[in-house]
Amino acid sequence: MPRSDVGVVAALVFSDWRQIGSTADALQAAGYTWRGVAVWHKPIARPQPGRLRQECEFILWGSNGAMVPGNQPVYLPGHFPGSQPRGNTRVHITQKPVEVMQQLVRIVPQGGTVLDIFAGSGTTDAAALLEDRGFIGIEQSAVYAQSARDRLPLIAPHAAV
Repeated sequence: MPRSDVGVVAALVFSDWRQIGSTADALQAAGYTWRGVAVWHKPIARPQPGRLRQECEFILWGSNGAMVPGNQPVYLPGHFPGSQPRGNTRVHITQKPVEVMQQLVRIVPQGGTVLDIFAGSGTTDAAALLEDRGFIGIEQSAVYAQSARDRLPLIAPHAAV
């Protein structure tokens, strides 16, 4: 069972259709109860000749204990539409839309902390700040870590980073 000094921890993991099985297995092997799958629908997806358009990614989620909603429960949809940033606004190959991530970080109680172990361009971290959550962002690439530091005040100017 994962150790947590902060209580119940929810884990949300993005996956394409090919990794759903192994991602679910990894969540459970880490001691999480697999709670379900949500869909990120990307309306502007590249068509592929002779194939179905791959315009969805899946968000597998689980928790290491019972999800107790408290006095202010959140009701999240199971379908999150939003296109990946394009052009100069796209900093990272797997960059997510801020609007999608703002909804997803609401699974963390207000005032709580979002742990982003693949911070990339900092979109999840900015979404956490916009939704009055703290964040811990971890990024292996110094280039992307600097990009995230540069983007945070632009996306969430009210938040001190």
